[in-house]
Amino acid sequence: YRIPYSLGEDYFLYRKYVDTVADSGRIAVIGDSVIWGHYTDDSGSLTAHLNVYAGTERFANIGIDGIHPAALYGLIDNYCAGITGRKVVIGINLLWMSSPKHDLSGEVNTSINHRALLTQVPGRIPAYMPSVEERLTLLARREIRIFAWIDHIRASGLADRSVYRWTMANPFAHPVKYFFHEDEIFTPPDPVHPKRMTGRDMDWVLPGDSLQWGYMLASIRKLKEQRNSVIAVITPFNQYMLTDKSRVERDWIISYIQDELAAEGITALAPALAGPEYFADLSHPVAAGYGIMAAQLAGSREFTEFIK
Repeated sequence: YRIPYSLGEDYFLYRKYVDTVADSGRIAVIGDSVIWGHYTDDSGSLTAHLNVYAGTERFANIGIDGIHPAALYGLIDNYCAGITGRKVVIGINLLWMSSPKHDLSGEVNTSINHRALLTQVPGRIPAYMPSVEERLTLLARREIRIFAWIDHIRASGLADRSVYRWTMANPFAHPVKYFFHEDEIFTPPDPVHPKRMTGRDMDWVLPGDSLQWGYMLASIRKLKEQRNSVIAVITPFNQYMLTDKSRVERDWIISYIQDELAAEGITALAPALAGPEYFADLSHPVAAGYGIMAAQLAGSREFTEFIK
């Protein structure tokens, strides 16, 4: 199981699911669309492949498509209280440090995912500059649970919009249709063809200056504060779409992250994919790529010791 793509912002459902995972004693695997598995179905994600190697449903996919470190921290802080005294695998995607835009330390960005999870303190995130009304609305929806429940009912049982918005979008529809939810089936998109993968220079934001890396570190520390044992997986970043210069910089960033997390007592593993056919784009593997990643983790002494 994984949170359905269409319910990625149903945080009421997410909290219930996380509590269920925690109660089951399974190992939670948390992260962004790479962990969720954007280019594969439920059976092809990293978690699914890890369960194959484990021979049991030992790992649970609690990733969310579209999440990024600044939002991930809000997700853990507000909706993952149930994960206490457990083992957690957290995915680190270098995409979020690949440019000031992705890092949210650049110019104002109006297309930020999961805005409801961001800190609503002005100035904390340079790229996030909403109106005061939006900040207060999102804060109220996060802090007052009845609003999260209402959003959940709309998303899972009704037409996924307020009556007003649905009416404006469907002016000629019969009003009864508002009360019938239509499940959206997620169809994985087609990956980039390997022959179209060309090298590009990344405008990397180094970890010491990165807003997103700061939030990722805060997320890991938050999980540790909840008495969880944590291991990190730096997910593969497609070397076949990088110039030699950017590839060297990528490798340096990986080493920096591993050293910094080691100082925090956290092991950070970095599985690799040797072949462009195992990538769907710059940072997402295809199902076969997830299988190779799972095999490398299953064969790692650090990982096997961690999951004992």
